[in-house]
Amino acid sequence: MQPSIIDAILRQCERQPDATALTGEQHELSYQDLGSAIEQIGALLHTLPYKTIGLALDNSPLWAVLDLAGMSAGKIIIPLPFFFSPEQIAHSIKDAGISCILTDNPDQYQQILAATKLATKSSYSHVISGQEITEIRLADIPAKQLPAGTVKVTYTSGTTGNPKGVCLSADALYSVADSLLDATDGGPDDRHVSVLPLSTLLENLAGVYVPLLAGATCHLLPLAAVGLSGSSGLDVKKMLGALIRFDATTTILTPQLLH
Repeated sequence: MQPSIIDAILRQCERQPDATALTGEQHELSYQDLGSAIEQIGALLHTLPYKTIGLALDNSPLWAVLDLAGMSAGKIIIPLPFFFSPEQIAHSIKDAGISCILTDNPDQYQQILAATKLATKSSYSHVISGQEITEIRLADIPAKQLPAGTVKVTYTSGTTGNPKGVCLSADALYSVADSLLDATDGGPDDRHVSVLPLSTLLENLAGVYVPLLAGATCHLLPLAAVGLSGSSGLDVKKMLGALIRFDATTTILTPQLLH
């Protein structure tokens, strides 16, 4: 039986507990820390009375931990990009039946929900891995029957119309990540610096799962720290500075960024 992405990463945590797994602007997690965080935060998320959880956070180690812990807890994770318009976010929430959102920018999200006439039931603050996040529970969002085995729904904005969601299984995530690991010949000496939003499937898969399967280190900085702002703003000097600062061996760039 093929291992899940969670099982494979937890095995890597056991193999090299003292190696650095994730770093951010203020926090760093060893592989042992990561394994413990997945299990402990997964137990916390398991208690939430919701099947679907939206992730609306800036790039950080916590984004990766919540993503992995949520899947470990049997939740369906739906990344919500900040570069989506309020209407696109509202469509994604209703389309996937998202009843709970975890965010590090609650003021902005409350404005988005109010502007699109989505009602909130309640909100709670949590401090997880030293970072404060807000849990926003939504009211009157009908549950959706997603395909059996779905662990993640990724949305692409496309060029016209509403965002389209793709339902992904644990097997699919592992197969693609393992294939990318083989194709890129990643190893424990790699240092990946994320310059794309983790809410995009490309960075989520190739920028977090693949390095962790390789036993490498992921540097997950806020997007502003790597020179990205909005959907197209770019400070090239900041981006190059981040790549040099962490002695990056890998990063992911779109053709637009390369240009």
